[in-house]
Amino acid sequence: MKIPIEILSLPVINSLTPLEVPAALEYVFRVSAYGNITSYKCDFGDNSTAESVNNSFKHKYLSLGNKNVIISARNANGEINKSFIVNVVSPANYINSTLDNIKNQSNKLNIQISNFPGIVKSYLDRQFNLSQVDTRITSARNQYANAGGDSEQYVSILLGLNDVSLPLVFNITEKLSGPFIIDKNKIKLVDVRKFIGEEVDFTEQELENSALIWFNSNMSVDSDFKVYSAVSDSEVAPIVTYFKLNIVPLNDINKIYLAMPSLSGVETNAGTIKSLDGISVLELTGLLANSIKTVEFIVPGKTSLTYAPFYLFPELSQLSKSLILGECNNNDVCESGEDWKNCRNDCSPWNMAIIGIIIVIIILFIIYIILQEWYKRNYENRLFRNKNDLYNLISFIKNSENQGLTRNEIYSKLGERDWSSEQMHYAYNKSHGKRTGMWEIPIFKFIENREVARQINGMPVNANVPSPINQPRKEYFNARPINNSNRSYSNANPQIINRPRLNNKPIAPRDVQKSVFGNASRITNVTGYRQIPGKSMDNSKQNNEVNSDKSQDKLNEGEKKA
Repeated sequence: MKIPIEILSLPVINSLTPLEVPAALEYVFRVSAYGNITSYKCDFGDNSTAESVNNSFKHKYLSLGNKNVIISARNANGEINKSFIVNVVSPANYINSTLDNIKNQSNKLNIQISNFPGIVKSYLDRQFNLSQVDTRITSARNQYANAGGDSEQYVSILLGLNDVSLPLVFNITEKLSGPFIIDKNKIKLVDVRKFIGEEVDFTEQELENSALIWFNSNMSVDSDFKVYSAVSDSEVAPIVTYFKLNIVPLNDINKIYLAMPSLSGVETNAGTIKSLDGISVLELTGLLANSIKTVEFIVPGKTSLTYAPFYLFPELSQLSKSLILGECNNNDVCESGEDWKNCRNDCSPWNMAIIGIIIVIIILFIIYIILQEWYKRNYENRLFRNKNDLYNLISFIKNSENQGLTRNEIYSKLGERDWSSEQMHYAYNKSHGKRTGMWEIPIFKFIENREVARQINGMPVNANVPSPINQPRKEYFNARPINNSNRSYSNANPQIINRPRLNNKPIAPRDVQKSVFGNASRITNVTGYRQIPGKSMDNSKQNNEVNSDKSQDKLNEGEKKA
């Protein structure tokens, strides 16, 4: 019985910051952890504890030295603990190291943001007071020099530095670039009335379609969007979203509106942004044909980049109800008269994609067929260097099955004649029209089966077990000497009698093996062995060999007597 095993995921605690704090000053400790955590607990190592559903704790140490701080994190599956060593130092010693760290980190960040767009650099500088850090450090050092060892003065200096919170680094956490396409669903009649300042004699649908047609006919816009985030020990916080538009008018344009509904806190270096009851608008004037107008603006925090939260809108006089929507109305529906050629936004080229996939499948199918046949031919040639071996095996298998033998009985008989299991399996499968190699697409299977049947029908019926051609056969080494009971000298020299002869000369058994391997026709010249059944030798030739054998034996006997 199988018992299911359930693996429960406990929280994971990564780090605790800071690991060095001054005494007599309350500091915020932050825990970096993950795993669907529902609550935290902190043992500060000085007989005080705190619990929180957030990953931060406030605490003030009143004594110096190393504190063993234990952080506990709990989720639905259980609780996990992790220990950290927090070094509590005197305020006087902590001031110098803190000022040095702030100075180094400020320099590092200033170098990094120097490569950012100007509007982003200015925003980050204001958010983290980077340009004021040097002034504050100088002021803190002067206060420290005048403290005269007063611990309360040291604590006051540190409190003044508490609001200096610098990230480790600024990163671009999201970005998107490419041609800008207006989302016409964002164009609302009520918003247009606000920034146009006059009554609009259009329906909602007419306004959307006419504005979209005007944009596609008169503008080419490339966009670049980025989200800049501050990375600290415990989190990655999005700070600002940056938008850049490179506008290229195809005709001279007097004025267009960059409308940004539902965006607040928008800043730009391209003019003055007007906030009109929930919509921010930037007017762009004097755009010349084929010239590039670059517009950069930022929005605090993170803004979705999937659909641009703004659109470009012309003066109302540029729009007309008489404009023909044309073949493509960009309504996300592939309608009559639209196709992927004239309206890619509405109609995806599925037909071309399907045709392409079918062509690829056909090409892969043909390649597989070629590889299949190549593999099958080479595999067969490796197993059977002589094709007659294969068809002898198939013929024997068919005849044996007609006689009622099972597959195992057939394999047993063939195994006695040095056929390998691989050869037997291949011949058996081929004789039954089964797969003989890699997974097979039976395109030419009927041709192969017909060829096998033709070869078998053209062969004589032979119930004898076949042996491989040009391979060693067991029967040559299991042969028995011819019984010549009339030889009176058989006991005189048994070695000569029992030794096989080649061209009337005694040869060693290994020479018999060599002759068998070298030339099968030379076996007929070997005397002293009885030939296997079904392969009888010519009688007259055999008698001649026996007579010559007797003459040779008499000659040997006369030489002995002499």
